[in-house]
Amino acid sequence: MNKSRSSVIVAVCLILFLSCKKDIGKVPVVSFCYWKTTFAIDSMDAAKMSQFGVQHLYLRLFDVDWDGITQTPNPVAECEKSYDYQYLTDITPAVFITNAVFENIKEGDLEDFAVKLSNKANALRKSIFESCLYSEITKSERYQQLLKDGDTGWEAARKYQDSVMSILEPEYLKKNNELLIDCDWTPSTKAKYFKFLELLKAKSDEMSVSSTLRLWQYRDYKLAGVPPVERCLLMCYNLRDPRKYETENSIATLEDLKQYINHSDYPLQLDIALPIHTWAVYFRNGRFKGIVNSIPVSEIAANKALFEPKTENRYRLLKDTVIGETYYRYGDELRIEQVDFNTLNGFALHLKQHLKTNSSTRISFFSWDAQFYNRFKKDEYNQIIHNFAE
Repeated sequence: MNKSRSSVIVAVCLILFLSCKKDIGKVPVVSFCYWKTTFAIDSMDAAKMSQFGVQHLYLRLFDVDWDGITQTPNPVAECEKSYDYQYLTDITPAVFITNAVFENIKEGDLEDFAVKLSNKANALRKSIFESCLYSEITKSERYQQLLKDGDTGWEAARKYQDSVMSILEPEYLKKNNELLIDCDWTPSTKAKYFKFLELLKAKSDEMSVSSTLRLWQYRDYKLAGVPPVERCLLMCYNLRDPRKYETENSIATLEDLKQYINHSDYPLQLDIALPIHTWAVYFRNGRFKGIVNSIPVSEIAANKALFEPKTENRYRLLKDTVIGETYYRYGDELRIEQVDFNTLNGFALHLKQHLKTNSSTRISFFSWDAQFYNRFKKDEYNQIIHNFAE
């Protein structure tokens, strides 16, 4: 078999890998939100994604906040990419924009903002795909064989790499052509936010635009407005103020969800994000001190020498101690917050009563991290997903 034919066969196989989906009828797409600051999928992550049947990722690229000094929107917390092994799947890049941006930006500056954000997001999208695929190509048997031919092999390997990329990149970018904008807009900022979305759609020839949707924006859509996009990601978590001492679970409860999902009138196609994340809310003398992500929730309950249970989900520090970079005092309290499987199952059953879902609907779990996704088994994820099937 000649080299050029071999290259084409490899490229075709990779295209099939990128685009292959099982015939799942009306069962929704299995998705996860990847909200870390570094995009790095190791072999354990890849094995879990395969086990759970993950077909899609929302990948946070960067945040945008308002810079009070320059009086401009400023990108922050950009996601770095790893050049290690990557798991190639459908990816929707996401950008979080604080509401402060739309509180402060002038309407005349929205177009420039849309152009800059579109260019940056598209460049990062291409860069992440290329680094993922280059990593795979360089590990291929064909690439390694070419390198053995010395200096001429290096040149041949580079041409082989470029040849495969020239075939795969257009197909991949055409398939992964959506950009998710995450913003908790308010009635006072919706006009500028919606105009920004319109401008972004006009400037993003290569990408469609979608928006996140908080539960209050779903329930009170006549007040909040409906964003000018084709689909939204409904975020079914963070429903109460964690700063209040009397709150039992600020992430989500079924009772709270039912207060928001009380009609079936929303006019756009909705994807759904469900919470699998956990955290501990930190109090001192009943006053909110912060949200703790540095201590795995399971370790709090297990460490009886340091934490004394007060109630089912509240623990008191038994001595002064330093954990991570935080100094805790005797008597400080941590309130563990998480959503269990039965509650998530209840979410799915209630949401299905009000929202129309199909095989293109994404059911996304927030967020992809071993300490979170390992809380549930494959069968439990499957049961939640199939609860949405028609």
